[in-house]
Amino acid sequence: MACVVIAALLCSAPTASPAPPALLRLSLPSVSLEGYAFEGVAIIAEPLSVDLTVTLSSSDVTELLVVSNTVISAGATTAVFQVSGVPDGIPDGPQPVTFTARAPGHLTTNATVLVWDSEISQHPSPDILWMSGGHMGEVNAVAFSPDGALLASAADDATIKLWQVPSGNLVRTLVGHGKDVRAIAFSPDGRQLVSASKDDSVRMWNVSDGRQAYIFGTSQPEARTVAFSPDGKIVASAGGNQEENPLLILWDATNGVPRQVLTWHTREVRAVTFSPDGLWLASAGLDATIILWQVGTNGTVSHVRSVAAGSAVHAIAFAPDGQQLAAGMANNSVTLWRIGDGALLRTLTGHTDSVRTVAFTPDGSTVVSGSWDSTIKHWNAATGALLQTTLNGERVRALALSGQGTFMASGDKGSTVKLWPATGDFMLRQFTENSTSPTGLSFSPDNRLLACATADGNTKVWQVQDHALLLTAANCGQPLAISANGTLLAGASRNNIISVWRLTDGALLWSLTGHTETILALGFSGDAQLVSVGADESIRWWRMADGALLQTIGVRPNNVYSAALSPDASLVAVGTYVSGYATDLRQTSDGALMGAIPASNMPSAVFAGNGRHLATQRWAEKNVEIWSLSDTTRQQSLPSGATLEPNSLAFTPDGLYVIAKSYDGSLCFWRWHDALPARVYAQEANPSWSGAWPCFSPDGTCFAYGRSDATLVLARNPFSALRVTALQSTGGLAAVAWEGGNGHYQLESSTSLVSGTWQPLGPPQTTTSATNLPVTPPAYYRLRGL
Repeated sequence: MACVVIAALLCSAPTASPAPPALLRLSLPSVSLEGYAFEGVAIIAEPLSVDLTVTLSSSDVTELLVVSNTVISAGATTAVFQVSGVPDGIPDGPQPVTFTARAPGHLTTNATVLVWDSEISQHPSPDILWMSGGHMGEVNAVAFSPDGALLASAADDATIKLWQVPSGNLVRTLVGHGKDVRAIAFSPDGRQLVSASKDDSVRMWNVSDGRQAYIFGTSQPEARTVAFSPDGKIVASAGGNQEENPLLILWDATNGVPRQVLTWHTREVRAVTFSPDGLWLASAGLDATIILWQVGTNGTVSHVRSVAAGSAVHAIAFAPDGQQLAAGMANNSVTLWRIGDGALLRTLTGHTDSVRTVAFTPDGSTVVSGSWDSTIKHWNAATGALLQTTLNGERVRALALSGQGTFMASGDKGSTVKLWPATGDFMLRQFTENSTSPTGLSFSPDNRLLACATADGNTKVWQVQDHALLLTAANCGQPLAISANGTLLAGASRNNIISVWRLTDGALLWSLTGHTETILALGFSGDAQLVSVGADESIRWWRMADGALLQTIGVRPNNVYSAALSPDASLVAVGTYVSGYATDLRQTSDGALMGAIPASNMPSAVFAGNGRHLATQRWAEKNVEIWSLSDTTRQQSLPSGATLEPNSLAFTPDGLYVIAKSYDGSLCFWRWHDALPARVYAQEANPSWSGAWPCFSPDGTCFAYGRSDATLVLARNPFSALRVTALQSTGGLAAVAWEGGNGHYQLESSTSLVSGTWQPLGPPQTTTSATNLPVTPPAYYRLRGL
């Protein structure tokens, strides 16, 4: 979590006694800390400007990262570096190392500096606040967690999604399979989830963080079904492709090592399940056979009997007492079988297409079946009487009932996940919020709203705080812009029309026509006017009071590939090609050329929120370049090491960090002034994704991005702009004031940055100042944004 550290500094002459550990403790007459330095107290804030020469006094140092993020390699004795601020992570594991430090023009003295391991901070995913989305392929499986709090769904889009029940909020998306995910099952304790996929793999996932625990130790050809044993020790999986490889494999659930391979089936195995008491295993498939296996005390199964089902079997389920088995048949029926002798008890008819999923209610009184005839039917298990038919609207491919008997979930060919009461008499809600990839994002200037355009040409507007859907705007897509007062939304349609919506009541106000080619950028100038830039080489100004076109400004005739507007819409960076690629910097008021930035290929750019810098991509070189807008000089080159997606850049609002996404599926933060990769999210994004590029909230507390699997993610900014604005010291007491963050703060104190614990100074607060802080060393204060 981002934090600011206030450290007590000794400003007296050097003494023989070593100073207590601090983030940066120099016994010097004066140290410049960007204006935040005075007797007794200093705030450690970004960026500092102290040039030091450091000599290692420890012989066992291997490789360290100083607060400047300069690497000191093994065997080195000196390194010149610039202290540039506090990395996120204090006090998550820094170690003290004593150096001899010399500042130019000052005395040489001892200093203790906290150091970090030099490895880039790798994280599987950001701190996600909420997610929104849905599947982009047919839903093949649904499963409730044992406590009923989560619902998992798996689909042909190669993803697994975890949803909260009953709210339908998307918790996370599990990415790793390369093809359709066909089956899922929770472990009995609900901590893990196992999945089977057409990519020939079975995988185990940790439910708590969505990380893949391991891939099972050998391939499972065309894996189609998977089940946990009731004691959680065994995973059974099966599959095959028609007549090929109809294997049933038993795995050790703790490590994914195969325990037993069974080859009795002659065609593809479609279903496998354990009895509730764990004494039986049943399997069935396209060979029209149901096989009952007995599970021994050592976990080894042995064949007991094979039952001729009379038709291909798509699904099976044990009754809660373990005495009956229900089967969903390709011949449109549901059959009930007695486990003791394998006898057919009854056949339930009424579906008009194949039955793809079956389940018993927790009390065993009812059998529920889902069919490709788009219906869900409830049957009396004792008599076979049809109790109820529910219209699903799409072919039912998956069905699950919560263990508490409260809810029923269905998944269908229409890529949707639906929640019903267990009786199925009406739909409670549809979990799927997006079914196409996000393509563009925009926050309102007041941080209250987030607009997300999707590949189907529509835009949804969400309330950031509570994830409530405010508006769905049809024929309104990328690029997007929200007015300064947060009341107007503008988006472009595929036919080059700009739609302007009023967010207070969801009314479509204007459909603005005039551009003859793709609209590349939109931005509001205050609340009264809208600026648009098109590939037709024009900049247009529109009046929002009546939708009138005020002005059309031509850009010099050339090929316009991209455009980006500055935060106040006064400047536009236009990607062009004349005799070579370039990014032209122009005024939107008159089109005047302010400067040109060379590019190696088709350019794209993004402005910093402070309006002082511009970032551009050089795809061939796989790097990002930062340019000063005052003189169009290059300030920094950031080697990404991976091919970045077009338009994938964003600055944090304070302008200190740049985030980019790459085709390898990673998100990377750079602290651009020293080209340091400060944070890499390596596993959250699916590779070759084409979702919306990152977008930061104006207050810097969070950022949003979209993924090609129809997921919109809102995550916490790890480098949130929490800044101290004033420090005063009188009579041994200090006062501090700050700004930024998310409006909720915690001030904490410690007697040591290394071994001490942080104690809260009062409860969390929303005020932005604190007074009467003792500054007698050692005294350390930490300000955290919650």
